[in-house]
Amino acid sequence: MDDGMDASLRPADLDLALGSATPSAKTPPTARGSVNPKPHPGDHEEVPVIEKLRAYGEQMARRNDLIREADAGGIEEARIARLMGHSRTTIRTVLGRR
Repeated sequence: MDDGMDASLRPADLDLALGSATPSAKTPPTARGSVNPKPHPGDHEEVPVIEKLRAYGEQMARRNDLIREADAGGIEEARIARLMGHSRTTIRTVLGRR
């Protein structure tokens, strides 16, 4: 198939559109339609996610402590919710009220 364009000047993904049997080496894997494999347990990519989850858990604990502190200081549930960007239901749940 000759489109009148020099193959070395043609973008790699155009080769696929023009019916090239094999993708160019310059084409990233996602452009060829393949799916990136999921990391296996024990891969180095898993560690940052675990650290992020741990940090989030610590942040949530501090959030809940702050909500309780604000309530103990006499701040209304609605105001705590508004200032923190949470729903009143979330505030009530943290405070053990339903």
